[in-house]
Amino acid sequence: MRRATALGLVGVVLLAAPAGADDRVPPALHTAIAAIAPASALLAGTEVGEDCGEHRARAQLVRGDFNGDGLRDYAALVRAGEPRSVRVGAGGAEVRVVPVWFVVFLGRRDEGFDRVVLVRTEAPLPADLAIALRRPGRVWDYDRSASVRLTWSGIEFFYCGKAAAVYYWSARGRAFRSVATAD
Repeated sequence: MRRATALGLVGVVLLAAPAGADDRVPPALHTAIAAIAPASALLAGTEVGEDCGEHRARAQLVRGDFNGDGLRDYAALVRAGEPRSVRVGAGGAEVRVVPVWFVVFLGRRDEGFDRVVLVRTEAPLPADLAIALRRPGRVWDYDRSASVRLTWSGIEFFYCGKAAAVYYWSARGRAFRSVATAD
């Protein structure tokens, strides 16, 4: 009876996880993240601002096959260094910011990863940035004037409460492209 209850609880936890979310970091991915800069780490859910809603519940890491090669790829928001203080505005208020990189780690057959940096920015903590998996299918731009059809999974990148874009692999260009989905 206890075994059945434990299996039932595991099933509930697995079903409750956001699609594409994967807080488990394989050793090779951990190594690839650490190679970005000293003290690099995944942006934790606790470092994501309230405007990002449900994305605050997890580390900013998603898993998918982004380029159609059948290998496991990851996309992540990575804290690429230590926070620092900057002065903003006419009054010179001091704000703590941290470098954040939006990175795709494309899986290789040797179980390593090729790193593709899509966005480098600085953000105050908690950050107003988040990512989520976007399943294959049609994606419209923010005013529905144009669309693209994703053949493979894409990655939604949010400036929470402000703007969003879907990044996807272009087989023709052999590179990532994006479409703005919110402005």
